[in-house]
Amino acid sequence: MIFGFNTDIKQGAVAYHVQSEVRQSEPRLETQVFVGGRCLGRYSIAIDEMPEAEQELQEKLRQQHRHVLEAIREDRLDSLFAAPELKVEWLGARVDKGTMRLRFRSNIVPAVISAWLDTGAESPECSQADTSSDGTVELSLPFEDADMIVVQVDAGGRTLTQKFRLHRQ
Repeated sequence: MIFGFNTDIKQGAVAYHVQSEVRQSEPRLETQVFVGGRCLGRYSIAIDEMPEAEQELQEKLRQQHRHVLEAIREDRLDSLFAAPELKVEWLGARVDKGTMRLRFRSNIVPAVISAWLDTGAESPECSQADTSSDGTVELSLPFEDADMIVVQVDAGGRTLTQKFRLHRQ
């Protein structure tokens, strides 16, 4: 059985409560920081990136808890909770029998990536899929005469829409 950690720490005039636990339903190792009962932020790591043995998970959770305590002591809590900018990377495309196979990567996982051709049509055909654990996805669209592909990424409650110009050879 994996146990969580709770620590009260005072930095300057502020009393923090730090709570770390394994979130089985999501699955994540999560550390929350509270001041006066209000959650300031969460720091978490997906368990699928972690070892599966309970003893190893317990040690990873302990290390994560200590990492957040150090951030409080060093007055860098804000940088710890800063969300990374959502980005999408074009990994390549190939055409096979009238179908374009497009590969993309999101820097935030999990994510849903959608793509459609910018043809000016009112309801363009759209392809959509969840990213794999490394943030990649492959989508298929009909090969049509278009100059742009519109890509939309939804991750962590944020959305990014980006256009990629097609260069035909």
